[in-house]
Amino acid sequence: MKIGIISDGALAGTPPQRKMHDMIREAVRADELGFYCWGTSEAHFIDGPTISAPDALYGAVAALTKNIIIRYMAVTIPFHNPITVAERLATLDILSNGRAELCTARGNNKLVMQAFGVKPAETKDRWKEAITVIGETLTKGVVSNPNGKYWPFEEVKVNPRPLQKPSPHLFSVSSGPDSHKLAAEYGVGILTFDNFFGWDYIDECISAYRDTIGSATPVNDRVNNSYGYYVPIFHCAADRATALAEVRMRAFAYVQFILDIYLPLAKEPTYEYFAGIQRIVEYKRNLDKLIELSPSIMVGTPDDIIVALRALESRGVDEVILTVDAMSHEQHMRTLDLLGEHVLPHFHK
Repeated sequence: MKIGIISDGALAGTPPQRKMHDMIREAVRADELGFYCWGTSEAHFIDGPTISAPDALYGAVAALTKNIIIRYMAVTIPFHNPITVAERLATLDILSNGRAELCTARGNNKLVMQAFGVKPAETKDRWKEAITVIGETLTKGVVSNPNGKYWPFEEVKVNPRPLQKPSPHLFSVSSGPDSHKLAAEYGVGILTFDNFFGWDYIDECISAYRDTIGSATPVNDRVNNSYGYYVPIFHCAADRATALAEVRMRAFAYVQFILDIYLPLAKEPTYEYFAGIQRIVEYKRNLDKLIELSPSIMVGTPDDIIVALRALESRGVDEVILTVDAMSHEQHMRTLDLLGEHVLPHFHK
C-alpha cells in the first residue's frame, strides 16, 4: 500500500507568507523520506485551508523534488473550464518530468457553488462532461465538444501535451456508493472519505467500485483502478497521550465543520446520503469514540498508525493519503520523520 501526504495550508497561527514556504519544505522532506505523493486541495471561502491556487505551489515543489508524485487533491472541475484544467495538468507534468496526477471533485459546499454560479443539482452532470473533455484533451490534443451542455466548443488544438502517455492518472473524490460507481464507469481512480459513516460503509463503497471498474470505459485511454482513502485528521507522535492532546481540538473543530457543511447539502438532490452524518452528533466531543467509528481520525504512535493502516490495507485499499496540516511546521516535520523511519518501511517495499 502506498502512503501519500496532503496539506491544505491551514495556518494554525502561521502567517500565509511563511506558511506556504513551510509547505514547500515539508513536501521536499516527504520526497526525501520516500512518500508516494504530495498535494493540496483547492479550497475557497472556508476557514482553515488557504490554498485556492495550488498551481503556484506545485511549480515550486516540482523544481525542488525528484521522485514524489505531485497530485491535485482535488480540483473541483464543475467550477472550471475543463480545457484549462487539462492545460495546467500537462504543464505540471512537464515541469515535474512526468510526476503529475489529477484528482477531481464535484463540490460539496453550497457557498462555493453559489459564488461560482453552479447549482448543486448540476454538479454530477458537470463532472461527467468535464472529466470527458479533460481525458480527451490529455490523450488526443485535438478536442471538440459541440453538443456540450456546459462547455460547448468546436474543435481546438490544445498545447502543451503531457509528458506521460497516454496521460497522467486521473482520480475522483467520491464519498458515496453511487459516485464510486460513476468514477469506475469513467475509468478513474478513487480518493474516498467516509465522514464517520463507518467501516461497513467503507466496505460498501469499495465493493461498488470494484464491481464496476472491470467494465470501465476510460476517458483517457488508461484505466486507473487505484483505490485511495483520505484521512482528514491525522497526527503521529512518539507517545499516544501527546498525539491525542495535540490533535484533540483540531479533531473537534473538524467534526463540527463537516456537520455544518454537509447536513444542509443533504437536502439537495444527489447529496441525500450526507444525512447519515447526523449519527456523529452525540459523539462530536468524544475523541476516543470518533477514532473508533472510522479511520477519518487517525492518531497515535507509529505502531498505532501501522495498525490503523493495516485495517485499510486488508480491505483492498491501495493508497492512503494522510493530512499533515494545521499544526506548527516543526510538528509537521517531526510527524513526517516518524512516519518515514517507522511506518513507511512496513508498506513501501
